This record gives sequence, structure tokens and C-alpha cells, in this order.
Amino acid sequence: MDRAQLLALDTAYCGFNAGRTLGTPAPSAFEVRAFGAALLTVDAQRKGPYYNGVVGLGPSSLSDLDDMLEVHTGAGVSSRVDVALEDATAVVVDALKQRDFAPAYLLTYLGIAPQTVRTKSGAVDHVTERWEQANADRFLDLLATSGGAIPPDVRSARREHYCTDRFRVHVALVAGKPVAWATLFVEGRHGLLANAKTLPGFERRGLHAALLAARLADARELDLAYVVTDVEPGTTSHRNCRRAGLHA
Repeated sequence: MDRAQLLALDTAYCGFNAGRTLGTPAPSAFEVRAFGAALLTVDAQRKGPYYNGVVGLGPSSLSDLDDMLEVHTGAGVSSRVDVALEDATAVVVDALKQRDFAPAYLLTYLGIAPQTVRTKSGAVDHVTERWEQANADRFLDLLATSGGAIPPDVRSARREHYCTDRFRVHVALVAGKPVAWATLFVEGRHGLLANAKTLPGFERRGLHAALLAARLADARELDLAYVVTDVEPGTTSHRNCRRAGLHA
């Protein structure tokens, strides 16, 4: 998967998230605009920096930085700038500092061609299921256990986005109780692994690894060409992904 494909997948997922967010029933106004090699995302209905980003900034796109940030200013939103390590030159870093940006977090992208993955079997005390649209409300109930109550108007406006063929929800159950979940977002022949969550008290039972294996098997059945995920280096998620064969 090349850089342009990764940026396209990442921004498509960001736009999808703008449409499915449970924070508001308001419709999304998400847009993607190209500025040379960089992409600008903006959603005046979603003020946070996740939806309003400068993605793929590098030395060649620095001349467009002020124009991109002006779009965010005009929309009244907060800005986020994503810079790949190879693009974090002294000139780029200095330009961001001059505009009052500071490093926030580091993510690494790992990926794999699903057809190269082979499922591993072993004794487990849990099962995984893929929940389809009929289980959308059940999944929203599960999300509410960790994120708080979902207002009826938000649930009604967002239900159609969950547990679909595009936003594929996998759930791990222990003794019949759903206790962990993760998703596979599909865009064309590419997929993005995200939203892994385990309820308190069920950590360290291999649920993240099991859901990762289930989603990779799902991607293989869909004949996706490549899947990626973004993780914080050194975390359990990072280690599980590397053990499953995902690589930078």
C-alpha cells in the first residue's frame, strides 16, 4: 500500500467517523481538499481536531500550510497536523512551532496482505462473532457501557452506520457476555483495523489478539488487498499486531 492509498483510506475513515459520531445528531459537513501532496479535512459541524486535519504535510506542501489553516480558522474549528517521521525535517518542525503547534502523540502504521495470514488455533475461554445490522442496537448498548448513555435522537440518526458491510463489528464473548469489540472499516479493496476495546476486568485474556485474528480472517474472506492499523509504539496492541504479522 503506497502513501497516497494510505492517506485516502485514512481520510475516508475520518469522514465515515464524522457521519457516525455519537456526540451529536447533527449531520456531518465533512470535506476533503487536496493541497499538492497534502490533504485537508474540515467539518464545521465537528469542531475537534480529529475531523479537522492537515494530513501528509511535508516540505513540498509547506507553502500551502497557511492557506489550509485559514480554512480551519474560517470554519471555527481546531486544527491537527499529521507529519510522517520522514517528513519531520527541521524546516517543517520549525514552521509548525512558529504557528504554535506542538507534538501531541506518535502513531505507527502497520499493515499486511490478508491472504498471507494463517489462522492459529488454541484453547480459549471466549468466542468471537461478527455482528451484522440486526445487532446494531445491541452494539450501541455495548458502547454505552463504556461511553455513557446514547440519547434516542442520536441513536436513531446513527444506527444505520453500525454493524454494516462497510463498518464491520467483531465482538468477543466470555460465558455468553460481550466484553470486548473491534472493527474493520472497508474502503474498496483496503481495510482499516480500529476501535479495539476491552471492558475492565477482562484484560490480559487474549481478547485483543482474538479480535485481531477474527478481523484478519474476515479481510481474507473479503479478498481485501491490504489492511492497516495505527497503534502507539510499545503498547500491547502494537505487540499483538507484530505477532500477527503486521509490519511497517
